[in-house]
Amino acid sequence: MSKYAAHNLQKTHNDLTKGSIHKHLIRMAIPMTIGIFSSMAFALIDTYFLGQLGGDELAAIGFISPIMMVIFSASIGLSAGTTAILAPVFGAKDHKSIREYTTNSIILTIIMSVIFSAAGLLTIEPLFTMMGAEPAIMTHIHEYMHIWYFSTIFVLVPMVAMGAMRAAGDTVIQSYIMIIA
Repeated sequence: MSKYAAHNLQKTHNDLTKGSIHKHLIRMAIPMTIGIFSSMAFALIDTYFLGQLGGDELAAIGFISPIMMVIFSASIGLSAGTTAILAPVFGAKDHKSIREYTTNSIILTIIMSVIFSAAGLLTIEPLFTMMGAEPAIMTHIHEYMHIWYFSTIFVLVPMVAMGAMRAAGDTVIQSYIMIIA
């Protein structure tokens, strides 16, 4: 690790092994809460504007929402796993393992993104037909899901990267990313 990278890591890493647990929890929870609220507000605003397009478009989102939740749940799981494996090595200040585990987490996430995208694109018609989508709604589902499945990598990779930030004790940058997104 270069001197510059090590210096930056020390600047952004909050040593959670020292100090009050209560204060660490509050310091980390407040930015995360703001970021999660921003994400949920986005979904609400998105639904409002889609409703302005028409009933079929809004119905299409109703069919798509469970699939989106599965992918969001996978991203949360990958992120939590990343946080769990990285937190002890951040605490131990094991820079080699930090780089290795973070890289492996990102690679695994990219592979999972490709798998989700490919499986999703190949199963749009049968999956949503099985869910009861009518042909008029299916057109909108296809339009939306083709874009959404190709953007899966832009959901999963940032979530895992934010998990690495949490492991380092940094939730402020994470909340800024969620707000901007």
